[in-house]
Amino acid sequence: MTKIKFETPFGELVAELRRDLNPRTVDMILAFLPMKYKVPLQVWGEEVFFYLPDTLKEIGYENTQIELEIGDVAFWPRDPACCLFFGKTPLSTNEKPIAAEPVNVFAKITQGMELLPKLEDGDLIFMDKLENQSDF
Repeated sequence: MTKIKFETPFGELVAELRRDLNPRTVDMILAFLPMKYKVPLQVWGEEVFFYLPDTLKEIGYENTQIELEIGDVAFWPRDPACCLFFGKTPLSTNEKPIAAEPVNVFAKITQGMELLPKLEDGDLIFMDKLENQSDF
């Protein structure tokens, strides 16, 4: 399984890509990586998100969803942004995260989930392929 990583001020998160859900999104995110530089993130409830270059708008909408699972990593096509869900958002009516708008889920966090609640608006984040994988 192909993995990506997110570097934060508190350590590294790892996520497995979900080609079965949104193959076009996965392929285009992989082609974009590594990010050229760290970017500031924003927190919305128990969701962390950060903006991506406008060129990634071409990914578009692919098998979108609004109700998510804890640990989902999604691409928000409109702005565009990468969203990491670790609990309830302001739109949640139960324990499941609810996105503000439809998103393309492209990965699932498998390591480092405990770091997400520590992050605050303005912390820097960096996304890249996880090295030393046979898939690459």
